[in-house]
Amino acid sequence: MTTLDSSWQQTPEHWAPVPVDALRRAIAQAGEALDVVGEDPVGRRLASYYDRADNFAGATFADLPPLEPLDITATDLHAVSLLSVNVGPGATRRFLEPGPARSALLTKLRSVPDVELRAAGSDDFVAMAAFYDAVKMHLGEPTASSSDRWVTASKSCAPKRPYLFPVRDSVVRGFLGLTQYSNYQVDWQVFRAMLSESTIVRAYDAAVAAA
Repeated sequence: MTTLDSSWQQTPEHWAPVPVDALRRAIAQAGEALDVVGEDPVGRRLASYYDRADNFAGATFADLPPLEPLDITATDLHAVSLLSVNVGPGATRRFLEPGPARSALLTKLRSVPDVELRAAGSDDFVAMAAFYDAVKMHLGEPTASSSDRWVTASKSCAPKRPYLFPVRDSVVRGFLGLTQYSNYQVDWQVFRAMLSESTIVRAYDAAVAAA
């Protein structure tokens, strides 16, 4: 029986509620993914993804300097491109060129606390949402050749607070059974609940130790 930490309930009053069944399904799916054994165990795949001698994105996305938690740099936009999304020329200028748009975005970034998602409360979620929505707006209107803005926005926020913003895309959301909600508010609450679930934490720690 899955035991859910009560912290997942600490969300802004106006946010969409998360059905308990959805939480339990996502936690079960995450547990299944972390429990893979055999010829391709989780620890081995995790080690490969962060191996600096290999050609996966993990280490570069996480550690490529300069690491500037209170600024947005060209390195951040390059890191996002390693996750199979692209920030276009217009959006690049809006992110990097000095001016009112960039200044307003950085003000929102600097309001986002440096906390782990598992410990995030209502005020933290409000600050996260303000920055995420601003990033999404800076990306501009989607084009026929671009990924959905919510994917790019999610992956653009992650380098700024890597322990707070989850990397969301259609594959992850589909695997966890979250596609039907189409709502980052629901996703964030589910991710926080998973990070508070003892069986998930133990399996994750074991995978990291194996890696």
